[in-house]
Amino acid sequence: YQAPNHLEPEIHQSVGEPQRCPARAGWLWLAEAGRQYGQQPSRWLALAWLGMGAMFGCQLVLMFIPMIGGLIANLVSTLVMGGMLLASQELVEQRRFTPGLLLQGFREPYFARLLGVGGLYLAGSVAIMLLAMIIALLVFFIGGGSSLFSTDQPSTSEVLTHLAGPLL
Repeated sequence: YQAPNHLEPEIHQSVGEPQRCPARAGWLWLAEAGRQYGQQPSRWLALAWLGMGAMFGCQLVLMFIPMIGGLIANLVSTLVMGGMLLASQELVEQRRFTPGLLLQGFREPYFARLLGVGGLYLAGSVAIMLLAMIIALLVFFIGGGSSLFSTDQPSTSEVLTHLAGPLL
């Protein structure tokens, strides 16, 4: 399968500077999306189902790889989502949609950029998870949770008091 020529990005093309828009611009954007969906609802639904199915299938298969499967699934889902965005552009421009467009994220010139975005997303997710774990451990130990590991068996009310104390 060869990508259509109109899908090739211009490497040096800039998105431009952010622009301030009135609040109604968001509503107009949503109204335009609804209008486009209304023109080809079956194609948009097919794109959504195929794209989500591809992401779910990739993640399901990769989860069977111990330790790194979840990390790889995170990166692969970004590639599939890139393909969905390219396929969406085809539908917006009234071009023919084929399921092969969903795989465009796995091809050059998109692959490296999308993999980079997936890596940033993965790094951010790991950082947030580590921060949450540190906060949970601090709350546990500052709140006296470490006393739960003594040799004496605490009562249920003592356990609840130790765990809920910092939250109250």
